[in-house]
Amino acid sequence: MYRLMLIRSFFILLISLSIGACSTSLKDYTSTEPKIELDQFLNGPLKAWGVVENRSGKITNRFVVDMEGSWTNNVGTLKEYFTYDDGRQETRIWTIDKNGDRYTGTAADVIGEAKGESNGFAFTWYYTLRLKTKSRTINVQLKDWIYQIDDNVVINTADIKKFGITVGKVTLFIQRQTS
Repeated sequence: MYRLMLIRSFFILLISLSIGACSTSLKDYTSTEPKIELDQFLNGPLKAWGVVENRSGKITNRFVVDMEGSWTNNVGTLKEYFTYDDGRQETRIWTIDKNGDRYTGTAADVIGEAKGESNGFAFTWYYTLRLKTKSRTINVQLKDWIYQIDDNVVINTADIKKFGITVGKVTLFIQRQTS
């Protein structure tokens, strides 16, 4: 019995180390260009197109987002107006504080504070969101990765987790709009 527990513990440790070794770190993007500056990119009108996948990879929602960002000093407001393929609409208004390469943010449906950091062309952002489903509201954790492609385009992916288990993924293509 003891030997079986020891073998099982060894395999759990080995799997945990393997998963950790495969994780992407923000440091991986130190020397990449163009350097993402959210206060510059998220300033003015933007448009996004996205999909939500369930844990099996099936697309469960498609959506379009009209966005408007504005900044005063190191404080930004990002207004997001979502329209889903089923006609449902949502609004999220972020208040974002920038401190060097670190960011914090709040929104009405975000529990506590979102925390993020940029490095090179990448930005990562962690937060807990009150997510409305068809039958109820649940709290999920999101880990966003935003990659700046050029001056006008970023790609945003977000893992959606519940109790530490990935239950879905969001992918967005965000483009700055010329006035």
